[in-house]
Amino acid sequence: MIVNIGEVATFPNPRADYDQAVKILEEAAEVFAAWQRFDSMTRSIYRDPALRRLLSELADLIMASSNMLRGLDRDPVTTLECEPDALDKDMMLLLLVNSAMVFGAYEELSTALMLERPGRAAEARLVECLLELQADVCDVIASLGIEDFAPHMLACEKRNRWRGRYERD
Repeated sequence: MIVNIGEVATFPNPRADYDQAVKILEEAAEVFAAWQRFDSMTRSIYRDPALRRLLSELADLIMASSNMLRGLDRDPVTTLECEPDALDKDMMLLLLVNSAMVFGAYEELSTALMLERPGRAAEARLVECLLELQADVCDVIASLGIEDFAPHMLACEKRNRWRGRYERD
């Protein structure tokens, strides 16, 4: 299944820094918590709001990883071929593991730069980890049966604009 993420309106002057690496971990944890709530709901009256929350958190995770990619002068994913699967705990834990791998790759790049070593290999690893995380997020989206995720990304952008995150330097 091809999932359309749409154009991600990243923040002005995004950075691939410690704060952004931590933000990705935070967003992945929020996705996991939203999935737990969604998974525990059996009645549709309760399940629909939980699904909306899960989709919102997935959009936040894509936004956080896209901001870091832009901070590395790379383009975030806009469409991706994804493999729908059973939406289970293992799939959600993979998002947490991959976000931790992003953080580890950031630390590796940061150390290389502090030691004044060329960080090309470490930067390439960080980009690879970010793209893998985005692919896994897309697999979750596909597993929810959603092919066009762009409206959720637009809602994420709207929330962030309302919070003033696009006015920062």
